[in-house]
Amino acid sequence: YDLINDGKEDANKNGIRDIGETNPIDADTDDDGLVDGKEDLNLNGVFDENETDPFNKDTDGDGLLDGVEDANLNGMVDDG
Repeated sequence: YDLINDGKEDANKNGIRDIGETNPIDADTDDDGLVDGKEDLNLNGVFDENETDPFNKDTDGDGLLDGVEDANLNGMVDDG
């Protein structure tokens, strides 16, 4: 369970995962260790500023998975 309403994940309601839609049957679309709902903090189905990208395992491109950088799994990159 990824916390995002499946209707938000399948934005065009066609029952198919299209580009720009997180996977409603996979809680962690990018397999980075964070469920999609923790990456999309406002649960709007869109990658916004101050969120990690549910389509990119390494949002900031530093070689570390988002789930590693967010050790407490609150959806925000931790200091350190």
